[in-house]
Amino acid sequence: MQGGRVTNRFEDAARARCPQKLLALGAQLVRDAAMRGFLIGLSISLAFIVGCVASSTRYGVPKAEAAAVVEQRWSYFCFEAGNVDEVNFKANAAGMRGWELASSTTNAPGQMVWCFRQPRP
Repeated sequence: MQGGRVTNRFEDAARARCPQKLLALGAQLVRDAAMRGFLIGLSISLAFIVGCVASSTRYGVPKAEAAAVVEQRWSYFCFEAGNVDEVNFKANAAGMRGWELASSTTNAPGQMVWCFRQPRP
């Protein structure tokens, strides 16, 4: 009798085995965690390998092909005009023939130079 309580030898044996059971249970949990980590690593590796194989087969994304570059060529003509009426007349006539204004500037004597462009065929 211990501390007012009656014990038998089976209870004593069960108490003695309790720490061993806890240790065995802890070891099992450690093994389970290690197995879980191994399985996660294995599944990630398998997914990577499948992705590599799939990308090298006919199921992969086709490579893009660059479009041919076509260079635009232009024809230019320029004229000098001294007054507004002359500019209006010549600019309207050029516009009816498909020319577009590219630039304008002033030359040395103070007259305006108007330059037009049109796509070359």
